[in-house]
Amino acid sequence: MIPIETRIIVPRKFPILIILVLIIWGIASVDNKSTIPNARFYLIALVLLVFGGLYLSLANTYIVIDNLGISLKQPFKKLKSFDWQEISQASWDWSIDVHTVNLSWIIYSNKNTNISVQPSFYKRKDLQIIAEVLIRNCPQANIHNKIKKASEGKFPWYLF
Repeated sequence: MIPIETRIIVPRKFPILIILVLIIWGIASVDNKSTIPNARFYLIALVLLVFGGLYLSLANTYIVIDNLGISLKQPFKKLKSFDWQEISQASWDWSIDVHTVNLSWIIYSNKNTNISVQPSFYKRKDLQIIAEVLIRNCPQANIHNKIKKASEGKFPWYLF
């Protein structure tokens, strides 16, 4: 196996900051004709609190790739780690909730556990690195064709 430089991959945080600035700008630009004193201040404080929580949750999320395997840390969950030999499958799955459709890369192990990565949170360059390392270090794994194409830098149009 080719040695791998230890790499810590963190999600993008700038989309949350852009949305936050737009919401605060929208609140600040509206005329204050409310009967509640300082209503605009309380609304901005609430928005800052919610988006601050989202930002901190993304700040505590990361993926570690090294010679031993792949690990995923998410807030309020313990660290999930797989050795390269344990990985049996890597798939590209859609999950449909009531109002949302989520795309996930799911990495399955032989121990009936999995790591789920939301590709829209990460840069394409980082996703390409994950895909390359998966293909190179897991020849025993069944890897989805879209992940193989991602290792070549060819991403689907719907992945930003």
